[in-house]
Amino acid sequence: MPELAVIDSAVELAINTGVAIDSGKVAQRIESLRTGSMYRSDMKDNAPSWGNTAVAMKALRKIRVEPPAAVVSAAENALMTSLDLRKPDDLVDRVIPLMAVMDEDAMRRHATDVAEQLSHIKSELPSMSALDRVTSVAMIRNSPLGPETTAWPSSLVCKNLLVTPQGAAFTQERAADSRLTANAVDAGCLSEFEPPPWLQSGWPSLQAVTSSPQASVAGLRIAKALSMTEEYKKPLTAQLTQTWLPALQSAKPDGVGNLVSVNALIGLLNADSKALPSRKLGDVHAAIQDDKGLQGFPLLLSAWAEGARLSPPASVDSDVDLGANIFVAAREELKFRLTGSEGYRARATSVLQKLAIGDGTFKFEVKPGNTETNHASPIATAIAAWITQSKVNAESLRSAGACTQDLLCGGLPQNTVAVDTPLLATSAVLTSATGDTKSFPLAL
Repeated sequence: MPELAVIDSAVELAINTGVAIDSGKVAQRIESLRTGSMYRSDMKDNAPSWGNTAVAMKALRKIRVEPPAAVVSAAENALMTSLDLRKPDDLVDRVIPLMAVMDEDAMRRHATDVAEQLSHIKSELPSMSALDRVTSVAMIRNSPLGPETTAWPSSLVCKNLLVTPQGAAFTQERAADSRLTANAVDAGCLSEFEPPPWLQSGWPSLQAVTSSPQASVAGLRIAKALSMTEEYKKPLTAQLTQTWLPALQSAKPDGVGNLVSVNALIGLLNADSKALPSRKLGDVHAAIQDDKGLQGFPLLLSAWAEGARLSPPASVDSDVDLGANIFVAAREELKFRLTGSEGYRARATSVLQKLAIGDGTFKFEVKPGNTETNHASPIATAIAAWITQSKVNAESLRSAGACTQDLLCGGLPQNTVAVDTPLLATSAVLTSATGDTKSFPLAL
């Protein structure tokens, strides 16, 4: 999700669950996304829009912070010019979001125009898609204009909405969609299928929460660092034995990356590893001989995690140009750990030297002329600590702005490396910072 949507959802969830909100910090974060009188969806978005501006204004008002006067004035002016728009795309992308953030004074000033636009929106509902229809009505009903739509019949708002025992779905062939279900609840089309609070982005089902091995490894490692693993063990063990292990045993296993993550989960959950499929050593030999690509990296990591040991090569070319990427360094380190050949460790050390920033942190990669990769990368720093068998320098990551004081890492404005997502980066850093120098810190 874009950063602005994450902030809005987090604020809504915090309010509904009674979690304290630091309004000043939230407002400052939202303000960093403003360009002139409009807001962007995240730091990499170069096109501010009124749809994003409406989301920002809504989030600010939820935390009792009035949006900047210039934004309020510009939004009202945009609304005035939008009230005459009649194209369906304009309704969903511009008109309805702006109407949803009107304050009571603006409603009074434009009462006649608003009433006419609401009447037009009502007439357009039958031609909208199910998602656009229930989302639009839910957005209006969660605004000061909500009472104006209570008389709209459910037969109109909920037309052709497919309801299953699990929630609202787009077709009979597809599972219930969490976002469609959440908005259908807010639009008054059905009762709540799962416990509130509901977010406009939906309510994740248990399957969505526990279906990804990579995310589950990362989440469980964070839980382990916080001494919170017990509550997650039962559902993850069930998912491991009922879904992931059978998938890996099938004719078409779900990728070597999943094998690595499932192997890591087995260790974290103290589960039985007998059902893990083995890999052919011939494939591992081919991955060791590859000095150019990273396609064989998951296979090398999987073989090492399973305790494989291979004969060292007669020689290792020390003059080959490997470039400068943290996964290249990790690849060469894995070759060393599998074969015992010091030539591979020397390669890994050489690549790390190119990535070292000098303060205990490391870049993800170095590309000539590309300044976006010059920032400290939490994941690269954690992998470097694994290669050198040391603990990550958490204080240096904090000082570099790659992690907060609470060691929430990645996804920050200072960091533009896509791999450093908050979940994976935080998990990698905490794994290393808590003294686990044996486990590869990044979940694949």
